[in-house]
Amino acid sequence: MKISFCFGNGESRYGVDVDHLNDYGPIYGCNAIYRDWHVDNLVSCDKKIVKEIIDAGEHQQTNLYVRASWRRSYQKYPEIKYLPDDIGADWSTGACALLLACQHQADIVVMFGYDLWARDGELNNIYRDTAGYPRSTDRPADPAAWQQQIAQVFELYPKTQFVQVQPEGWVIPSSWAACANFSLDSRQNLFYVLENMDRV
Repeated sequence: MKISFCFGNGESRYGVDVDHLNDYGPIYGCNAIYRDWHVDNLVSCDKKIVKEIIDAGEHQQTNLYVRASWRRSYQKYPEIKYLPDDIGADWSTGACALLLACQHQADIVVMFGYDLWARDGELNNIYRDTAGYPRSTDRPADPAAWQQQIAQVFELYPKTQFVQVQPEGWVIPSSWAACANFSLDSRQNLFYVLENMDRV
């Protein structure tokens, strides 16, 4: 059984030791997560952040995936890899990271930081107010497109189990709740299960 971990940048993932999860399976991260953690597969669908990643040399330290339509822009960087161009060509980074984990044959995909919702009416992102990201005072984005894209991943991979890690009270989108392969778990319970299973 192959378990993979996908990290969005919602604030619910504060305090998660990403390095610790390397013992259990590959890690997929989005955009600026590289500032704080090394991940096995880094996905970015934002050219400003891609430039930052390249300037930091991180594209040589991890598997960096960008949009397939950007091949000409990055042809001088042979280390860069490309996302599929048939599905999710214009999807958000978070949805693309989930899709990539599935294409890499994950049986279970654990989702951290896929918060969707604003927090107290403010932008919910660990990297808000930093380079390449909106300000805290900016209007939060409508998460409808993210919900739809991620629900489509669930539907495309019905044999893959998706586990969303969120605190009690997090509101499950109706399109996700309708998917039999989606479930919600607490951080405490997830780590208890991991600690009592065989490691990779």
